[in-house]
Amino acid sequence: MKSKTIFNILLCATLLLSSCTKTIIQEKDILGDWEAIKGEYQEVSFTVYGNEHRFAAYLGGRLFTDGTWSIKGKDLVLNLSTGETVVFKDA
Repeated sequence: MKSKTIFNILLCATLLLSSCTKTIIQEKDILGDWEAIKGEYQEVSFTVYGNEHRFAAYLGGRLFTDGTWSIKGKDLVLNLSTGETVVFKDA
């Protein structure tokens, strides 16, 4: 349940960044720190280290979940360190 909330927050952030014409999202649109407006997490960070795209979600100043992310066309793909993969279609 908690991981679904973070993905809902990420989806909302992505939707806010995309235009009404549904253009393909770009890496530069995702990078950086995001503050949650509502939900169980307070901050989500998207970074790139070399060729690795990493994200981390924080609650109470502590790491709650992390993993890697990628953009496939119009989809945002999150691979959690737990092994779970979540795909946001037409993000």
